[in-house]
Amino acid sequence: MISGFFQGQILWASIIAYALCFILTFIFLINQKINLLECLTLSLVTMFSGITLYEIVYHYGYGFGTIEGDFTRVALQSSGIYQPLIFFSSVTLAPLLAWRYIKQLKPFIIMIVISAVIFWFWEVTGYAQFADPQWWPDQTPLIWLLPQSYVHAPTLDAHAAIVSLGFWMNSFSKILAIAPAFLFFPKGGLTLKRTNAHRQPYQSTGGEMLPTPSSGCRI
Repeated sequence: MISGFFQGQILWASIIAYALCFILTFIFLINQKINLLECLTLSLVTMFSGITLYEIVYHYGYGFGTIEGDFTRVALQSSGIYQPLIFFSSVTLAPLLAWRYIKQLKPFIIMIVISAVIFWFWEVTGYAQFADPQWWPDQTPLIWLLPQSYVHAPTLDAHAAIVSLGFWMNSFSKILAIAPAFLFFPKGGLTLKRTNAHRQPYQSTGGEMLPTPSSGCRI
């Protein structure tokens, strides 16, 4: 059994990715000198945005077979329950309501491109799932990472190989859940404030020595 789960149910990669989304959003916003309560609220909203964004892309990686009727009835299966896609989309787009804090899109676009490449690779290798190895491949792979004799996991070795592939691809793909945090990446980069005031250099103003203003270090 793969030891990558928290209490045997949740991927550690999921917990790490969702926590990182919250923490990075908070750091990016606090660097924009936003008050603490607003930083915490937006960080929480952005974390949920990352979760729903990942769920949309992951579940529709199987195809669009769940579409039926008008847009309000387009379903997204999550934990065995079909939910309207409009609900997931609303949660995903919620951080855009804080558009005044979005200073640049380049870091966000880079994260989306990296995520797209990972999902593309996952798809073209058969979209292996650690929970359902017998489904591999969901379509004929363009790239055969595993022997063709492993199709639908006919042996224990095949089962183990597909589970391992699915586990690692699922874990790496969680980078998509972190992407929304980069909507709030500060335009001038991150600033690290120097707090050791006793080491500040001094400047002369006639007969009086005054500490020079401490400039932050930018990343």
